Amino acid sequence: MVAEDFPDDLYALYATYRPKGNEDVRTAAETLLHVAGVNRRMGFNPSTKRQKDALFAAGRVPNSMTIAYVSKQDTVAKVKESFAAVRKAIQDNPDPENPEGWLYVIAHSSEHFGNLVTYYRENGLAPPTSRQ
Repeated sequence: MVAEDFPDDLYALYATYRPKGNEDVRTAAETLLHVAGVNRRMGFNPSTKRQKDALFAAGRVPNSMTIAYVSKQDTVAKVKESFAAVRKAIQDNPDPENPEGWLYVIAHSSEHFGNLVTYYRENGLAPPTSRQ
């Protein structure tokens, strides 16, 4: 997983570095947490009405897609939890009313993986998909 793969000595840099100092570009850590936030929300969306009602009643509906950076370990945990939430939603509801939500998670994650490849390359690292 990319969040785990970034070296510890560069992780602090990935939490603050923006290409060309452009404030409109997310840092690598912000990108990972953005993906986690969207996944967390999308993991809720494919749920059945009964599942959604139970989550609402339990106060467990994600109300934000924004997750603040705390540390590498926290980021890794949030990313893992987010993908687990999506996986569980898919397994619990194999015939959703809205399969576009699942496709969105795949496309969204893939787009941001492309962003993260830049951080690998700019630091002389080989992205996971280039290692053979």
